[in-house]
Amino acid sequence: MKRKPSPAGRVLDLALWLFAGALVAMYFDPPLIVIVEFLAWLVAIQLLVTVVHELGHWLAGRLAGFRTMRFSVGPLNWLVVNGRIRFRASCRRGMPAGATQMFYDGEDAVERRYMVFIAGGPVMSLTTAALAAALALSLSGGGLRFVLFLYAWLSAFAGIINLLPVRFGAFSSDGLQLLTLLRGGQEARHMLAVFRLSTLLYAGVRPRDWPREIVAVLDEGEPSPAQRNALHAMQFLCLRDREETETARRVLEAELEALQQENSQLEANWRLEGAFFYAQVDGDGVKAREHFTRGANAVYVDEVVRHMIEAEVLLAERRVQEAEQALVRAIATRENIVYTPPGIPMAEALQDLEQRLRETAAAEERNVLSRVV
Repeated sequence: MKRKPSPAGRVLDLALWLFAGALVAMYFDPPLIVIVEFLAWLVAIQLLVTVVHELGHWLAGRLAGFRTMRFSVGPLNWLVVNGRIRFRASCRRGMPAGATQMFYDGEDAVERRYMVFIAGGPVMSLTTAALAAALALSLSGGGLRFVLFLYAWLSAFAGIINLLPVRFGAFSSDGLQLLTLLRGGQEARHMLAVFRLSTLLYAGVRPRDWPREIVAVLDEGEPSPAQRNALHAMQFLCLRDREETETARRVLEAELEALQQENSQLEANWRLEGAFFYAQVDGDGVKAREHFTRGANAVYVDEVVRHMIEAEVLLAERRVQEAEQALVRAIATRENIVYTPPGIPMAEALQDLEQRLRETAAAEERNVLSRVV
């Protein structure tokens, strides 16, 4: 599974556009309309560069036997849900960043296949950059030559940047992931364990049924900063589904503390996990409400999940009627699930919540009758 694009990568894209526009204005002193036209071409070609790069990951993944989960470019998302392709636009991703998410449900040569998938993007970027430059050199001039040279420069830049072994917060470049796998060791085992568990999750296997030998890899030593978030997410899912609540609590609180110190955008997603945990496990409505409010900006979360967590929080606050309304909204949006993996038992969770709401409502009704009597 390829990581989602980092905020730093989007800032880098923006800085690149502004730098190019400044160079044009500084050295050529063109009219404003020319600068605007140049920047428009820059944005369009940057989007094309992103599409080509992600297509490289996708083609390499298909050659390696992977199955597609999501293909995203900027605010546009194509998702495969139950064998059907769905399209969703999200304004949360306005910059021309991309993401390709795939999984492999086999057992043979997983590491080699994963490396092929990761390398596909940079290889495609550098190859098409070379082809565009060669074609541009064969032309004598004109607008097409300029466009080809601009594509060649941007695509080569994207390929080289992605091959650099760098990390932005919780996000690792393609080069850093490849280097980690080539080096081997604990970090590589963590990376492959997270990948294999993600595959099982999207194949519909519940976390409590994951192979214990793979789950055990997650507990080997301290995770690297690049792997910590993904590793803790897998640990938390497994512990929650196996009802090992106290260990799950420690994982949740440790990750929230780390993300808060990093000022990470992923903190909001973990806040929603915290709201669900403290509402359902502890029945602490105050703490659950605080986490739910602070998780309002979480990304890649289905509406059914938001409504279900809201219902859990309201139930913990003893606001039964409002919780029932939130549950109705969750059930109404259940068919629109695109981000929630099949391995997360959403149907069972909704049924359990509905049963507990009925029991709570009945108990409150009995209390009212007893006070009247």
